[in-house]
Amino acid sequence: MNQQKRVRRPRRSGAVAILVCGLWTANPGLSSAATVVADLPCYAPGQRALITGAGYTPNGEVALGFTVIGDQGGRGSSTLLTWANGAGAIALRVRTPTIPLLESPATVLLSATDQEQAQQGQPLLATAHWKISIFNVFVFPWEIGVGDPGRRAQYNASGFTTAVGRTLYAHYVRGGKLLKTVAVGRLKGPCGDLFKRARQFPFRPVPAGVYKIKLDASRHYPNNSPGRTFGHVTVSRRDAVR
Repeated sequence: MNQQKRVRRPRRSGAVAILVCGLWTANPGLSSAATVVADLPCYAPGQRALITGAGYTPNGEVALGFTVIGDQGGRGSSTLLTWANGAGAIALRVRTPTIPLLESPATVLLSATDQEQAQQGQPLLATAHWKISIFNVFVFPWEIGVGDPGRRAQYNASGFTTAVGRTLYAHYVRGGKLLKTVAVGRLKGPCGDLFKRARQFPFRPVPAGVYKIKLDASRHYPNNSPGRTFGHVTVSRRDAVR
């Protein structure tokens, strides 16, 4: 879809809600090329991204063009018009769009064009890109409520954007009591992902019963850390491990 939004032009003082006043002190005459950058390499849908840049015409209009390309080829686009401050810099926050689960992770391509330079036939163009990832944890046997301590399963975790570099843990609760906490692996990449095949219950003993298993980035349990809870995972007497 194509949308165009216009941000109200700031007064000559440069004071406007989406611009960070006093942030830029560089002499605009020293800028040789326009730049634009996002503050993070990956965002969750709906999360606000801080877009900053420099090297534009002081107090001039800047056109920001966003193109979102999904993992399955879906596309979307929008345009936002804003103004540089007196030092030729921009700073604004934009909300990351929502995307379908099957299109995650998606890539956002941003182009920033100096409109005054464009009218003169010599536009200052800057580009940047980042990811959008939906938070999700999937372990197929647990999804259907089956736990088999003797078998391995594929752990798919994505979108832990605030826990990049930390460890993903699995907390095993039976009868309302924590039985074991196990480190599954490191959340890597720009979006905090983990794709690993490992044992479903990497410890012993594993009594028969119904388990609640939570996967999150906290070593301690209980906690308020974002994660995924599989509420009814049954280990049969046949599959129990002494």
